[in-house]
Amino acid sequence: STLAAERATESDIVFLEETLSRNEGEVLTAEAETEADIAFHMGIAYATHNSVYVDLTKRFYEYMFYRIKEMHSFLYEVQVNLEEVERQHFVILEGIKSHDPELARKGMLDHIQFLRELLYKHSND
Repeated sequence: STLAAERATESDIVFLEETLSRNEGEVLTAEAETEADIAFHMGIAYATHNSVYVDLTKRFYEYMFYRIKEMHSFLYEVQVNLEEVERQHFVILEGIKSHDPELARKGMLDHIQFLRELLYKHSND
């Protein structure tokens, strides 16, 4: 996210905003939320304009997709978790939009920590 904050173009930012946009009153399914989540993170990878990072991110998501699907019941179907992930995504987006690498980095670290704690909690239930 740091590199994306430094290199993102206006079209990169528009794409990221679109991945987070919701129509008023729209009820999204867990599958739609997963797709939006992956699109957001892939959009960050593309905003780095670093082909190696894009390739690594693609491979990571191919590997992680199974684990992401396992997370549905406690991430994408629990309103408070959805709201927290959305808040975190907007912090990351703000760092990228304002070309503030430190804000983007901090937002991404908070996001990763939240997901790690959620996974840990639910793997020990």
